[in-house]
Parts: sequence; structure tokens; C-alpha cells
Amino acid sequence: MAYTRTFCCCLPVRLGVFALTILNLFGGLSFAVLGWTQVTHLRDIPLATQDEIALIIHSVVFTALAAISLMGLIGAIIKHRSLVSTFSMILLAFLCISIGTGIYTIYSLYRDQGQALIQACLSGASNFSPENCQASASLTQAIIVIVYIAIWILQLWGFIIVRDYCHQLDDEEVEALKPRVEPLMTGKPRNDGPTIPYQHDRFPNRSEV
Repeated sequence: MAYTRTFCCCLPVRLGVFALTILNLFGGLSFAVLGWTQVTHLRDIPLATQDEIALIIHSVVFTALAAISLMGLIGAIIKHRSLVSTFSMILLAFLCISIGTGIYTIYSLYRDQGQALIQACLSGASNFSPENCQASASLTQAIIVIVYIAIWILQLWGFIIVRDYCHQLDDEEVEALKPRVEPLMTGKPRNDGPTIPYQHDRFPNRSEV
């Protein structure tokens, strides 16, 4: 029997794939519906061209995430390696995209030394001093960095779980092929069908005719 891979010490990776696909499916659907709803209202509430393009890309990306997550969920149910492998590659792609966009966001926050956050703080609360707003901006920057790192770790962990499940499906496929391959290697007869007699058993000797 193939070895069952686990995560969190005891949970099977197949359960982790189920949880990841369901979370990504509902998350992708939620953001996709929200994005496409805003796209349909662009005629009533127009945005800048760059913002419209970003909104459409956002909607397309999360729609694709929902579709791939559904594919991964089906693959986990029927144990289809190709579907699960495709889901793992999409998770890896989303991790790379998340790291790229996150690094750019963090760079933008620190590029102006948090002046945008400080100005927003001063304009929003007149009783705050520049020193308080500076401390608030630094705290906000630190929290954003921590959140991004946590998201990246969770995404990487999810990819590792799905990849381990792909390896488990490979092990199960090899285990299923063993009863067919071993008789061919050892020369022992297989017991999965009727025995075909040799030719000399089916025909009499010529001397007997």
C-alpha cells in the first residue's frame, strides 16, 4: 500500500488539497463577482483608464483562480493527477505574482519614507502631531510587511501540500501497477485470467495420427 503523506504532523495531504481548493474557489468567486459587478457599473461611475484596466485584470485573474480551484477540487475527488498538478502550478504562479506585487507595494510605501501615510494621518485627524503620525506610519508599514510575509508563507505551504499530494498519487499509481509488472519480471504466471494451453497440448503428435 502506498505511503500516505501528511501535513501538520497527522493530517493527510488530500484533506489539505480539499481545504485549499474550497477556500480558493470561494475566495476567487467572491472577488471575481465583486470585480465584475464594479466593471458593469463603469458606465455610471467611470474611473481612470489605468484603474479600469487594473479592475478588469483583477476580475479576470480571480475568475481564473476560481476555475482552476474547481479543477483542483475535482482532481482531488477523483484522484486525477493532471488536474491536481495543474492546480499546483497555478498556485506557484500566484505565489510568484503575489511576491512581485507585494515587493512593489512595499517599495512604494518606503520610497517616500511614509510621507503619504503621514499626510493622510494629518489630514484625517487634526489633533495628531507630526510625531504621532510618523509613529503611526511606521507601524502601518511594519504591519503591511508582516501581512505580506504571512501571506507568502501560507501560499508556499499550500503549494507544498498540493505538490506532496501529486507525489502521493504517483506512489499510488506505481503501487497499482506492481501486480501487473512483478509477474513479468519474475517469470511467474499471472492469476488474472484463464490459462492458455501450449500448442503441443492442443494438437496431437503426428505419429499418433
